[in-house]
Formats: sequence, C-alpha cells, structure tokens
Amino acid sequence: MLLVKLLLKSLWTVFIKTPRVAQFALTNRCNGRCKVCSIWKQKTKVTVSLKDGLHVIDRLAKMGILQLTFTGGEPLMNPHVYSFIRRARNHGMMTSVCVGDPRLVNQTSLNKMKKSGLNILSISMDTDTSELNDELRGIKNSFQHYKRIVSLVKNSYIALIAAPTITEYTWDRIPQILAAARNLGFHFINISYPTQSLSETFQIGGEGTSHISLSNEKIIQSIDFLLAHINNGNFPYISNPKISLENIRKYLVDPKSVDHQCLGGWQVFSIDWFCNVYSCWRSSTNLGSMLDPDFTLKKRTHNACIMSWFRDFSSLFHVDRKAFFLHMAPYLYRHFMAKMKA
Repeated sequence: MLLVKLLLKSLWTVFIKTPRVAQFALTNRCNGRCKVCSIWKQKTKVTVSLKDGLHVIDRLAKMGILQLTFTGGEPLMNPHVYSFIRRARNHGMMTSVCVGDPRLVNQTSLNKMKKSGLNILSISMDTDTSELNDELRGIKNSFQHYKRIVSLVKNSYIALIAAPTITEYTWDRIPQILAAARNLGFHFINISYPTQSLSETFQIGGEGTSHISLSNEKIIQSIDFLLAHINNGNFPYISNPKISLENIRKYLVDPKSVDHQCLGGWQVFSIDWFCNVYSCWRSSTNLGSMLDPDFTLKKRTHNACIMSWFRDFSSLFHVDRKAFFLHMAPYLYRHFMAKMKA
C-alpha cells in the first residue's frame, strides 16, 4: 500500500505541482571522526525533537516533497528517526537515510528501518582500501562493517548506496572505488563533489580538511571516470545523473557555460537541526524556519558551487519533470521486486 501511495504521489507532484526534494539534518551528534567533515567537532549538541520533526515533515508534505533524505551529523543518533521515516512514508514520500557510522546499522536498527518503510540506505565510504578508509572516517574495521551491512540488507527491499566523496586521496582512484563498492555488494553508488561549506551549522570542510580543496582539473578527471563508467553501462549503478555530471564538468571549465543553474532554496533545500532552511549545505544564509507558520519558499536560482545532491536534483528538474521519476525508477524497481518475492 505504501508503494502504491508513493507512486501516486510522485505522479501527482511531478505532473501537476512543483516537485521538490529536501534534506533534513536530525542532529549534529556524530561518533564518527571523518576528515571531510567538521560537524562532529561542534561542542553544543542539538537533536530535533519528535514534536518538531513530525511538524516539519507534515509541512514538507504540503510543499510537495517527493523525496526526503535524513542526514546529520549521524541521523541514527536521533532516537526519533524511525518515527520520522514512517511519517514521511505515510505522506507518500520516498525516504533515505545517510549513515556515517556503519557500526550503528545492525539487525535491530535495520528491522526498525524496514518496519518504518525506508527506501534507501546510504553508507559513507571514502575509498577502496580498508586501512585508508578507517583513517579518513575515524572508524576501525570499516570494510568489515560494510560487508556485514550488505549481508543484512541483502534480502530486504531497501536499496543500499555507497557514498564516497572526491578528495585529494581519491580523485584518481574512482575506478578502484567503483570496483570496491561492487565487490562489497553495494547496489548503487553516489559520489559527492568536493565543496567547502560556508555554513556555521553544516560544517563540511573547515580546519584540517584541505584535502577537499582540489583543483578543477582533478575533479574533472574524476567526473570523466564516472561518465565513462555510465556510458559503458557498468555496475554498480551510479545514481548521480549523467546530465548533472556533464553540467558540473561545464561549471568547472567555465561557470557561465552551465546548462542548468542550481534550484537550491526553491525545489531543493536543506533543513538543519534547528529546523532552519538553507538553499544547500554550503550556504550561510538562513532562509527561515520550518516552525514559522508564515515561512514560504521563494523562487530562486544559484550558480556559486558544485554542492552535489542539490546540483544533481536541480539538473533533473531543469530538464524535465519526468526526469525525477525516471531517476528514481531503479530504487522503485528494487523495492517492488523485493516485495513481490516476499
């Protein structure tokens, strides 16, 4: 029934309303020590309450949100995350959770994800070797945890994504990282483009993270690897849209040459653990609070950076409203087939 509701909502929103997607950061708590991120260094810890979280999700449903991604910090450190997933699914949204610490995914937490109706589980994975990955993430035996998670998720309808970031350590190892994700058993892979955040809450980058300040030439080479992988039809499936990768490549050559500007703050946006709205993780401009009954989104476009998730979905919405539905088709297909086998 939830799958039918999701399909009907997607079709209605895509063809009738303004389709939107959002990220909701549920807490700045995190027990990982990732070198690409400084959120875990924040001294004052904040977690979205059950009341506020459910209120935000109800408002997002009225805004036409098709997909809601729960992130953090570490979203699994918010005790209400499963209630939030269920609420979003009851509204017909596709849901995903971005996990930084694979140690938190076990049979108990996975059962709660399944019961809540989670569609996509994204696991941060930085590189193709266990030793370096442990160093970059500050978590020991990370690859063993990935293998355990793959085994747990194997017979479920949840789509499993490996989520590396292009860094100074990985820009020339994209083929090896794709092979490692395939060998570990991930269904999909989503690459984050390196971007230093200007935000005081979403602190991606910061002190000690110079390895994400890459030259454009290095990032372009990484993107060329990804495009070649897509053109050859190789596995795992890269969930970054080809049209967005091509658009990002143009931006890196000449920002004025892009085909699609970012729709951050309009059709794609982020919400922090204070329930404040931002165009994306990079932006330092607070657009307003989801707890303010008078808050509304205003149409806007940007072309200031290559912040991954936000540029990817912006390109989809620019090209064709149906593009979003087609982009999500592999996840929906896996969900449907697993349900049929159950």
